[in-house]
Amino acid sequence: TQNMILIDNILSNIPAYNLAIEEALLRRENDHNSYLLIYINSPSVVIGRHQNIYEEVNLKYCHNNNIPVLRRISGGGAVWHDSGNLNFSFITDKSAKLVNNYQPFLQPVVSALREMGVNAVQNEQNDLTLDEKKICGTAQFTSKDRMLTHGTLLFNADLQKARSALSMPLHSFYNSKSKKSRISPIANIAEYINQPLDMEEFKQRLINILRKNNIIKDVETLNDNVKSAAKKLMDERYEQWLWNYGRSPVSMFKSEMHFSHGHISVKMKIEHGIFKEVAMESDFIKNNKINRIENLFKEQKNDILCVEKISNEIKELSVYNIDWLTLLYE
Repeated sequence: TQNMILIDNILSNIPAYNLAIEEALLRRENDHNSYLLIYINSPSVVIGRHQNIYEEVNLKYCHNNNIPVLRRISGGGAVWHDSGNLNFSFITDKSAKLVNNYQPFLQPVVSALREMGVNAVQNEQNDLTLDEKKICGTAQFTSKDRMLTHGTLLFNADLQKARSALSMPLHSFYNSKSKKSRISPIANIAEYINQPLDMEEFKQRLINILRKNNIIKDVETLNDNVKSAAKKLMDERYEQWLWNYGRSPVSMFKSEMHFSHGHISVKMKIEHGIFKEVAMESDFIKNNKINRIENLFKEQKNDILCVEKISNEIKELSVYNIDWLTLLYE
């Protein structure tokens, strides 16, 4: 990982665009340069390629707080991004000795942190930790001949918002063959640095140390071809509901609610983010209304706005006031 080219003008804090820049650089034809991107996103949640968005994210909280949820092309678990989180991405040629081997990419970051007095450690899950608290998660993606290895450094992120956004649904139950995130205690690097630094100072110190240690050999600006390719990828992939929600594995949802006057149980099969099979039972709602409720859900998107609309239609049926958003998303 020596002699990287630092791309230094990623001024965007738009998560979908920054994910698209990573992929656009990765997929450039006839380009065998090694790149390092360092960028900061606005508040967002980014889930792994093989994850079920409904199992990983508190979608109601994210919706209420205007926090976008996006899917990246690499594997791994769900992570929180905000202005206190520094993202780094290594884009290199693919080689057998680097695939699933994070050490060559993380060691320069660990060394830089240690020069700042932060005793970071790479653990068996390829996270970076301090006092066994996670300060950095990582993931990798390989194409035919290129690879992307990226990570998120929690510097002074809003950890309370991170916990709220990534809390698993409490009252409902989704079940799928998805890649599950590991729940780990988290910490900010800023807590472990003796002298106070803001994010920009931390970023510059990291870059300066990487340059001094010959990890960075050159600096380039993002060219127009990459920007154009990234814009296309953002429009066609990273801002698309079908990618972010619809790529979730087939999942089964089931939940039960008990009231003083009876109970309701709901089972649903969700494919590509769409309610496919819906079965509801209740000892106080008549069958004809149950059938109508089931039909309102079938072939609709499993997302906040759509369920909100369905919920309003159900209220018009004069059915007991069920909080469907809480049922499905908390």
